[in-house]
Amino acid sequence: MLDSILLYLAFATTLIGLLSIFWPLRFVSIRTRKAGDIFAAIGLIVAVVILSLPVRTKQVSTPATELDEWMPVWHFDEEHVVHVDAAPAKVFDAI
Repeated sequence: MLDSILLYLAFATTLIGLLSIFWPLRFVSIRTRKAGDIFAAIGLIVAVVILSLPVRTKQVSTPATELDEWMPVWHFDEEHVVHVDAAPAKVFDAI
């Protein structure tokens, strides 16, 4: 999660730096075009470093489904949660 946040900050820094090359953005304390160049370069370097870092893998401890057997190691996962204000039996009956 931290790497994603840092990557988005690096992209934002690069964008602010590129905009400051044309119009120095004084509200972020970039007063010259050269400072905009430096700001964009720093953002680009940080983005390249973050993108070159290895991705952490996750592994299933005990296979529960065929998917776990076919693909025991993966890189990314996500979880979706919806709160339903009802009894579990009533929800399962509706499903």
